Amino acid sequence: MNFSEITVQELKNKMDENPELQVLDVREPYEVNVGEIPGTIKIPMNSVPMRMEELDSSKEIIVHCKSGMRSARVCEFLAHNQFENVYNVRGGIKAWSAEIDSSVLVG
Repeated sequence: MNFSEITVQELKNKMDENPELQVLDVREPYEVNVGEIPGTIKIPMNSVPMRMEELDSSKEIIVHCKSGMRSARVCEFLAHNQFENVYNVRGGIKAWSAEIDSSVLVG
């Protein structure tokens, strides 16, 4: 595994400290339409290989999905493609909704 995992609380702290933080939501558009973490980059998992130029490999990138499984696969992919500071959000948006912001719905 070439990436680390962080909790949703750690993500919230990082977002509060750095509004320009690169947070990638790899869920499908229908899932994002139900609820999202504001300020995230939205690229569905299967589109990441074709849209990598939208991401800055020189910056830290934090990836989330619904529960943490798809984002872990994307983290592995990014780590194999010259992204050095890659983090997966443990529990995904389900954990965000439960622990950080219950107004964020999970589709």
